[in-house]
Amino acid sequence: MELNNLPEAQADQTGDQTLNPKPSHAAKNKAKPQKNKTLNASKHLIHLKNRVSRIHSLIKKEISVLLRDKVAIILLLVLPTSVILLTHFMNGDQNVNANVGSGENAMGSMGFTFSVPKIGIIDRDNSDGYYGADLSAQFAQNFEILEENDQCVLIRGYTQNEYEQMLGEGTLNGYIVINTGFEYNLSTHFVAMFDIFVDSYDQFVMQDVFNVVDNAVSLLKTDFNFTGAISINTDYVNVPETAGGLRSISAFFYPLLVMALPILIQSQSLIGDLPKDRMVLTPTNKGEILLSKYMGGIIVNSSLSFVVTFVSIGLGLKADAGWFVYLMLMIITVIMAISFGLLISAISKTSLQGFQYALIVIIMQEMLMLFISNDNFLSVFPLYCVQELYRVGVLKGIPLFSLTNSIGVPYLVILLIEIIMLVGLSYLFYKKSRSVI
Repeated sequence: MELNNLPEAQADQTGDQTLNPKPSHAAKNKAKPQKNKTLNASKHLIHLKNRVSRIHSLIKKEISVLLRDKVAIILLLVLPTSVILLTHFMNGDQNVNANVGSGENAMGSMGFTFSVPKIGIIDRDNSDGYYGADLSAQFAQNFEILEENDQCVLIRGYTQNEYEQMLGEGTLNGYIVINTGFEYNLSTHFVAMFDIFVDSYDQFVMQDVFNVVDNAVSLLKTDFNFTGAISINTDYVNVPETAGGLRSISAFFYPLLVMALPILIQSQSLIGDLPKDRMVLTPTNKGEILLSKYMGGIIVNSSLSFVVTFVSIGLGLKADAGWFVYLMLMIITVIMAISFGLLISAISKTSLQGFQYALIVIIMQEMLMLFISNDNFLSVFPLYCVQELYRVGVLKGIPLFSLTNSIGVPYLVILLIEIIMLVGLSYLFYKKSRSVI
């Protein structure tokens, strides 16, 4: 009976194998890559979560460090607020011509300028009275001489309406109209008069326009030995209704303030930070540390942008582009400053060295801008780009991306490229730097 049942049992086993076959070797190998891929994806996800968690913790640590720094808080909040309030209440809503004056004796010192102003000229004088020379033409030619000496840029061949439009767009700083009777009055010892229309948005540029005009008048008097008076009828264009004094200096002062303070603060962020060096011995790395300092610096230093924007608007400063564009440009300026500061901190070996490098970066930009007239070269300086974006884009409402240098590169694009380059250089120098522990 048992022998008779054996084939049946074998048959049952064979049947079971047929119904439930065991996985083959090839099938097992096919299932392993899928399992490995799932494990690898899970590992990468866990690794990414851990990295994000580390960076988040490092950013919180960086923010807490900056907030505990009383000097940094004073620089970011108290100092700009105090300076803006003092500037506003010292200048008030005075007419801008009270700050600059009018007439030949009030136009300021000759020669030195903060910028190279763009000036137009219209000669309408057909009067006679001086033999051997056309005095109005000679006066206009003096501006060409000053242009050759890089004291101004002469914009020629436009009508008065076109010059007015240029003033509104910010592509012209002022223009001169020589009215009829100029030569006759000057040659007969009467008061010779001409009109000057000047953009009042930037007090420093406005002063430069008057300095150039003063030099042209002096050249005319010297060439013909005139001792008579030349009077100037000044018309200030774009005079704001409120916060006139604050607005007239903000194009120069605000970009400098918003860029200088974060550079000084961030130039000390990597130097002598012992916890930073100890963290390299943990699962974190220098890239994560640098990123956390960059992001923490943006979060804390952006408070400066809010202070400058909303304190100024609260005092009546009018920005034609709107407060949102105003704030965004200030934040972009802060990001640029932090990029500079981190690079300085990465290449510096001591806190004093970082502070000195930061001062050099700030001062050298402003100093070189006084002596360089080429717009393409000037656009390399971030401070110049921000000042132009603020002066023309924010205050006059011209779209920021439409503001370019002479070869047509937008200032915003230049700033973005420079930020990327500075961040890349910061990482390279910091990665190669040796730990202090």
